[in-house]
Amino acid sequence: MGEQILNQIDEYVKALAETLGVASEHVYGVLVRQQIIEGIVFIAITLLCLLLLFIILFILHGIFFKSDYETEIVTNYWGDKKKKIIPKNKWAKILASQFVQDGYAWAIAGFISFVLIVVSLITGIHAIGRLFNPEYYAIKEILNAFK
Repeated sequence: MGEQILNQIDEYVKALAETLGVASEHVYGVLVRQQIIEGIVFIAITLLCLLLLFIILFILHGIFFKSDYETEIVTNYWGDKKKKIIPKNKWAKILASQFVQDGYAWAIAGFISFVLIVVSLITGIHAIGRLFNPEYYAIKEILNAFK
């Protein structure tokens, strides 16, 4: 059974090599290099997801920890004094918005962060596998052609 599968793989690689007009050893080398390239692409996707996650965390940190307000005493027509809180910076203006006060900012940032973490974990695992063992994934790609 195992020898039959190996013969099928050999026939597939030879047929692919004939179609391309190159030697079958060259096809396998190209498949291995392709796995390395896919690993590099997966690393780029992982780094992009982590960068977006960092940007989200930076924005949330600014909104919730760098907000600065000043108070002003306002006197109305009858002489009553009231404190009026005025945002001093852009972070305070964002925090005072209805979007943040209703909790939508937490929900959206949390969902996007969760998706980015999952995507970066999955692509990171695939990147490591393809970079450290490209031969395995090249053979796996050949075997997937028989399914």
